[in-house]
Amino acid sequence: MTMKRIFVLFAFVLTAVFAQAQSTQVVENPTEKAHSQALKMKKQLGLSDEQTASVEAIVLARHNEIEAVKADVNKTQEQKDNEIALIRSTKEKEIQAVLTPDQLIRYNEIKAQREQRKKAAAEGDE
Repeated sequence: MTMKRIFVLFAFVLTAVFAQAQSTQVVENPTEKAHSQALKMKKQLGLSDEQTASVEAIVLARHNEIEAVKADVNKTQEQKDNEIALIRSTKEKEIQAVLTPDQLIRYNEIKAQREQRKKAAAEGDE
């Protein structure tokens, strides 16, 4: 084989490997996802074990509600979107109710930073 063919073959194999790696994503089940989110909040906000358990339960319950709405074939997409927005709003209020005043301040700071990053990323895409 010539050096050029070897290089082309190597590039092809490398491309295939990277394509496969990108399409292989770890999908957490809802319970694991709720647990991960609660642990992340525990670390960021200094939640107690009781608060962490409450946040995990809230996140999981609202996730299940959202999935039920998405699966409802009797609703229009607009109805689903409205219900999901309401569920997310409820989840937000429930989580905030679990936090102390200091944790709530930090939580709102983290949310604001996340929104700024999203906005900057969206502006960068344009």
